[in-house]
Amino acid sequence: MALEKWYEELLVECKCKLGRELTEKEVELLGWIKDKQMETVYQQVKTS
Repeated sequence: MALEKWYEELLVECKCKLGRELTEKEVELLGWIKDKQMETVYQQVKTS
């Protein structure tokens, strides 16, 4: 799925920009953002 690829790229980009590994809380936050994106996509598909 495109969203999973986007999420993986987001993790890599954040690591590169910060110049370090992400903390557990940072990964958790990015996972929450991914879940919200999935909910938005689901709602768009559901209403179309």
